[in-house]
Amino acid sequence: MNELLNTRALLLKSVRFQESSKILTFYSREAGRISVIAKGVLRPKSPFGGKLETLRELEIILAVKENRNIQTLTEVEIIRLFHPERKHPDHMIYALAILELIDQTLAEGHSDPVFYDFLQAMLASLEEVSDGRVVLWYFLLKLCSFLGFRPRFSDCQSCRSPLPLESAIFSFSDGTIYCSDCSPLMVNTRRLNSDQLTFLHRLQQQHHQHLPEFNLELPGKHDYTEFLTAYLNHHLDHPLHLNALEMLPAGR
Repeated sequence: MNELLNTRALLLKSVRFQESSKILTFYSREAGRISVIAKGVLRPKSPFGGKLETLRELEIILAVKENRNIQTLTEVEIIRLFHPERKHPDHMIYALAILELIDQTLAEGHSDPVFYDFLQAMLASLEEVSDGRVVLWYFLLKLCSFLGFRPRFSDCQSCRSPLPLESAIFSFSDGTIYCSDCSPLMVNTRRLNSDQLTFLHRLQQQHHQHLPEFNLELPGKHDYTEFLTAYLNHHLDHPLHLNALEMLPAGR
C-alpha cells in the first residue's frame, strides 16, 4: 500500500522516460535524495507542466511504496524561485554546479533537514554576492565536512605551528597541513602558500549568512575549485563531473 509523503525539495536532474514521462532526482528536506517518476509530465495538459524546473524550491507530494526504488509524483507546487543570475550571469552556472555536487555525492534516502536548509541558503547567497566563486568554494568546504572529511588549514598537524605559515603541504589523505619543517614524504599532496592557506582558513570560518560581506581577495589566480574537487575525489569512490562549469567563459 502506498503512503503519501509531503516534502519540500529541489530538482537536481530529469531524464525523459518513455513517451510522456520523466524520471526526476530530487533533494528533499524529509527524504534526502530521492528518485521519482512524473507520469505524463510531457503531455500538453499535465498538471505538472512548467513547474518541474531546477533552481526553484518545490512542495511535492509523493506516493511512496516501501522497497520501491522510484516513487511516484502526485502533486507539485512552486514555493520559491531562485535568481542566481541577478548579480552576474555566471552565478547561474555556479548554482547548477552545486546541484550537481549534491546529486553526485549524497546517498539515496539520507535526509538531513539542517543541510537542506543550508543548501537553500547557498542558492540564495548567489543572488547577493559579487563573485559567485566564493559561494561555490564555501559550499565545497562545507560539503567536505558534511561527508566526514573536514579539511584543516589552521596549523601544522605535527608541531601545531599556527598560521601564518610561509607555505605548507596539504595532505589529501588526512586533510591536514604540514609546515616545511615537519613535512613528511607523502603522495597525494598539494603545496599551498601563506596567502592561499589564510584565504581557505578565513573562508571556512565564515558564517554562511555573512558570505556577501566576505572580502574576496584572491591570491593570484589560484583555482580553489580544482583544489577542493580534487580533495573530494580523493575520498569518494567515483570522480566528480561538474558539467555546468564547462559553460564558464575562459579565465573564470
